Amino acid sequence: DIYRIGNSKDLLSIGSGGVGLGIDAIYSLLSREGRNARHLQEIIENDYKDAIINYRYTKSMVGNITSLNGEKLNDFMRQYRPNYYFVLEANDYIFVSFIKMNYTKYLQDPTAYRLAPLK
Repeated sequence: DIYRIGNSKDLLSIGSGGVGLGIDAIYSLLSREGRNARHLQEIIENDYKDAIINYRYTKSMVGNITSLNGEKLNDFMRQYRPNYYFVLEANDYIFVSFIKMNYTKYLQDPTAYRLAPLK
C-alpha cells in the first residue's frame, strides 16, 4: 500500500471515456503522506543498491587483490567504492582490473579521494 501512496505515475489516465486526472495520484503528489512514502521508497532503493555493492565489493576480495589490511583497506574501500551500475555490468575480469587500477592510484596518493571529516 505504501508503494501505491508514493507512486505519482497514475496522475493522468486515458480511457474509453476520455482523459482524466487521478484523485489518488494528485493526493499522493501533494500530501505529506505521499512525500513520506516517496522518501521511504528512495531509502529502501538506496539500501538495496548498497547491499548489491557490498555483496560483490568485499574486504576479503579487495584484500586478496591489493594485500591491504586493517585501516588502509577500509580507507581504500571507502575512497574507491564502485557505483551500483558498474557492479551490475562488470564481469569478474573488469571488476578485478578496476580494483588494481584504483590501487595503483591509491599508492601514488592515498589521500586523493578522501573526504574531509564532518564537523
